[in-house]
Amino acid sequence: MSDYRFKVVRQFAGTHDIARDKSKHVVEQFVKTRVDFTFTEHVAGQEVTEFVITNDKNVVIGKLFVLINSVLFTVYGAAAAEEAWNMEADMVDLMDQMFSTAGTAEKL
Repeated sequence: MSDYRFKVVRQFAGTHDIARDKSKHVVEQFVKTRVDFTFTEHVAGQEVTEFVITNDKNVVIGKLFVLINSVLFTVYGAAAAEEAWNMEADMVDLMDQMFSTAGTAEKL
């Protein structure tokens, strides 16, 4: 089991609906360049949405979690570690593009 984990967090000034829509665009662009990745959207509550990213072996690679207007994009595990060299920069770039006016809550 790999301990690899990379996170990007943004605090968005808008509503949950806008943060969710922007987050969906981020995850769509992220999986678009990785043909063996897919994602599913799960609504866990009125202001809680989670996008789960899996590979072609149905292994969870990461998640993009939207809680009210905070957005957490994380990848983890052995399968993600293999692709870390090209995923980390893409994650930061996509989050910065979609949430350009957001504050960086924390980069872990």
